[in-house]
Amino acid sequence: MGIRPVVLLVPSLAAAVELPRRLAARGPGLAGVYPFRVLDLARAVAEPALLGRGLKAWDGGHDALLAARLLDEEPSPLVRPDVARAPVAAALARTLSALRMAGVEAGSLDQLASRAPEEDRRRLQDLARLYRRFLAEVEGRFADPVTLLQAAIERLGEARWLEDAEVLIVDELEPERRELEFVAALARLRPVRLIAGERPPGLQAASFADWAAAHGVAEAAVERTPLAPLAAPPVPASLHRLRTRLFEPPEGDAVRDGAVELVTAAGEAAEVRALVRRVLREAARGVPFEEMGLILPRPQEYATLVTDLLERLAIPHRLHPSLPLRCGRSARSLLLLFRCRGLARAAVMEFLTFAPVPFARLLGEERARPWLAQWDAISREAGIVGGLERWRVALESYAASERAGAEAEPDAERARRRLAAAEQAEALLQVVESLAETLAGLAGEAPWPEWSRRLGQVFDLWIGPDRERDRAAVAEMLADLAGLASVSPRARWSEVEGVLETRFEWERMPAEPLSSGGIHVGALDAMAGLSFRVVAIPGLVEGGYPGVLRPDPFLLDTEREALGPGPGRTGAPAKPKARGQLSLFEDSARERVGSSSIDRKAAMPTTQDRLRETRRMFHRALRQATERLILSYPRADARTGRERLPSLFFAAAASALAGRPLSAAEMTAAVVEDDLAGLAGEEAVDASERDRARVVRGGSEAVLAIAAGSPFFKGSHLAARARWSPTLTHFDGAVHGLPAEVARRLDPLTSPRPVSASSLANYARCGFLYLLKNVLGLEAAQEPVERLGLDPLEQGLLFHEVAEAYLRERRDAGALPVADDEPARQRLLQLARERVDRLVAGTPPRHRLVWEMRWRAFEDLLLRWLAREALTAEKWTPAHFEVGFGSARAGATSEPHSPDPLVIELGDGRMLRVSGKIDRIDTRPDGALVLRDYKTGRAPKDDGGVFRGGRELQIPIYVLATRMLFPDRPVAEAFLDYVNGGRPVPFDPGSVAGEEFRRLLGDMTGAIADGCFVQEPASCKWCDFTATCGPQPLLELRQRFKRGDARVVRYLRLRDYR
Repeated sequence: MGIRPVVLLVPSLAAAVELPRRLAARGPGLAGVYPFRVLDLARAVAEPALLGRGLKAWDGGHDALLAARLLDEEPSPLVRPDVARAPVAAALARTLSALRMAGVEAGSLDQLASRAPEEDRRRLQDLARLYRRFLAEVEGRFADPVTLLQAAIERLGEARWLEDAEVLIVDELEPERRELEFVAALARLRPVRLIAGERPPGLQAASFADWAAAHGVAEAAVERTPLAPLAAPPVPASLHRLRTRLFEPPEGDAVRDGAVELVTAAGEAAEVRALVRRVLREAARGVPFEEMGLILPRPQEYATLVTDLLERLAIPHRLHPSLPLRCGRSARSLLLLFRCRGLARAAVMEFLTFAPVPFARLLGEERARPWLAQWDAISREAGIVGGLERWRVALESYAASERAGAEAEPDAERARRRLAAAEQAEALLQVVESLAETLAGLAGEAPWPEWSRRLGQVFDLWIGPDRERDRAAVAEMLADLAGLASVSPRARWSEVEGVLETRFEWERMPAEPLSSGGIHVGALDAMAGLSFRVVAIPGLVEGGYPGVLRPDPFLLDTEREALGPGPGRTGAPAKPKARGQLSLFEDSARERVGSSSIDRKAAMPTTQDRLRETRRMFHRALRQATERLILSYPRADARTGRERLPSLFFAAAASALAGRPLSAAEMTAAVVEDDLAGLAGEEAVDASERDRARVVRGGSEAVLAIAAGSPFFKGSHLAARARWSPTLTHFDGAVHGLPAEVARRLDPLTSPRPVSASSLANYARCGFLYLLKNVLGLEAAQEPVERLGLDPLEQGLLFHEVAEAYLRERRDAGALPVADDEPARQRLLQLARERVDRLVAGTPPRHRLVWEMRWRAFEDLLLRWLAREALTAEKWTPAHFEVGFGSARAGATSEPHSPDPLVIELGDGRMLRVSGKIDRIDTRPDGALVLRDYKTGRAPKDDGGVFRGGRELQIPIYVLATRMLFPDRPVAEAFLDYVNGGRPVPFDPGSVAGEEFRRLLGDMTGAIADGCFVQEPASCKWCDFTATCGPQPLLELRQRFKRGDARVVRYLRLRDYR
């Protein structure tokens, strides 16, 4: 007699892999063990028969593609025309597949529609029509799961390898109706046993075990099966209580044997650290890592937190397939590539910086190391928003400008850097052009095999070979797309992209190979069927698990119930029951009435059925623990700080252990949270936790000890304390203790370079702005936006340039005074057009209509300025423009200029050297001079005094500079010329001779020299550095703490200079 084969029906792939391995490790080898999931066993039985029928393979994505095609072929009231089709098609595919798996006939939907209220009738009729066409497309053409299971039922008797087999169902399954039919057929032909497991009475009804008992599947203790070597010893009393009383009204004495621990922590990351700490404790008492399981009800939130921490601690582990394939780097890179359509700058740079792009293949070995950070800066500086033509124009213009600048640059190192920047711009353009060519190939319509070939080439070209474990799975999926030709010969790109997104969401990330034993990590269903000595389940928080279960939008719960089993499955939809979705305990009487396991398993599942299934899956996860169980939840939202409550599942477990319902206070008392003050150093899971525990216990002395070995920690801690202290510190604007040479350069009076008038005005507006911009030389990295018009800075620069060019041209031609006539207007606008064309050459406007509207507004500004100039032509005549002092002469110009800075005596031998450039100097008929400083912003409602607290220092400094340049001519007038509103703000030139002006400059330069750079929240609205400083309300609050500091008082007193 040969070896009797043993077929194991398991609920997960992990169980199929691990159970034979555990059997081999715990005793003499057991030959002839064949683990299968239900559908896998059916496939093994049916495939020989299906091969001769010529049926096409049914892969993931077939149903979504078919649903999308059905929606596209004719209008459907189920979908509004303005709604995206891909997500609707995916939801419809789930409904149609569920109907087919439940064995519902299209005629049943027709009858249901005929009895439905008017508002539901058309929806059900249209669903019936789509379902009928869905069946016609699938039946007899594809080996879909229903066809496969039906064929397996028919061929079970011919499966010779199963003749003497013993079938063991390892754990509770959650099969579909057709899968149940297959198991029932198997039980009629072969001995099938279900390994006995404890379960509460409320979960017994509608469970798989209940169904199995009614279909000839006997329960057997694991000790009386071939899996006897894997039998666990009797579980502790607390685990037994949860296995038998979970979700039941609690009763009995409290069980506190320490086998179950209820844990909380401040947030998800702290929660994971608490669980890993307990895992390490269990390892210290001798539990092997491979006999521990971290079961994740919310894998997308917790899988990365868990695996990252385990990797940092060098703890061996295996993440079983739990995350969608889209979470892998290769799949996400491909999706990011698709998002680059239109070549939006942000999308392109996100793809290039995230994806493992093989730049050596794209650019050649000599340029294989791209400067991605510089590419980002170049594309920002070039003002690129999107579109291939914009990339070309902007990058070619940038490269040409850098090469021209390098040729004119006398410094060899600077010239080399500019040439390197030009080369990087050209390399970036080459990559973007290749990307545009790739995306152009992913458009239009083509046969599925052609799409498969194109995508394979795109994947190989852009997603380089790396060690990402999802790469092979993605490549295989792209190759499988060719098989979709059996559903639709040709497809548009939008359909292809929708299918890929659906597959990436449905397929799971493959498990990484592990050469030795490690902690098992996975979702609830990923490790079902495996027992562990220690199990930890995190994330049991209200609103997290279980989440809200939403009904099917195409087939409502009452309609699903009306499609129940048996001949009478065409009844009218029942009146909706006023039933909450989730309660703490099962109302056994209510749940069991009319809830035969056979009926419930055969019906179309409703939201309540899915809730019951969720309860059974959670109970199954608890049953996987044989010695110790840890349940946890995060008590606070890490993003908002809002307090969170444990979920009802967590509360049900706590109440079952206590033997009575627990109040909120009792629940809090039953939960353990690790206290850093009492945490031993060896129990800290990482350095950050160890250091925090030291600080809690040791206070400031511990802080200093940790800071001695960690400059980052020292800076972070001191910054947090200093910013809320009552004194100005070097974390919020005080700069002191500098080397003598640095201090000399910081002091405007001793700096080797003269200070500019505009930088002093910056200091008056905000000391911290001066520090960032004029001392450190920082610039804001703005995201380019679509050019709709000139931004305020461009408008100001362009106005200055056009006004200067126009007036200089008139002066040099002897055509002054200015006249407001048609030739003058046309010439002014011509100059403006020439200069704006040069300005936007690298970033031409795309929305021409909006651009023309904005441009006409600027032209109107110029014409109004010209009209005002003509009206005042008799009062003064333009004489000089852009008159510089304290800097080298810019270009070939005949304007007056002084390379020497303006020197202002501040008293006590102190001298302030200032550089600048005067916009315009006019002459009056009496020979006196008039100064103008153009402003294109909004004019102030009042003059704010002469100096405006130092915020308007340019005009008084320009008065002194003009006196230096023209010592024989008096400055009679000066004003700020706000050209937008046509309002001049006058300034009395005589005020600069007073002592107040010199005191203002002395106080300001003295504060700068002393390193007093106070943050001024009132200037935040138009500042580019708010991301560096923080939100304005936070700065205002901090400033209130520091108003008593002498340096803050000193800075704020500058406002008193009016």
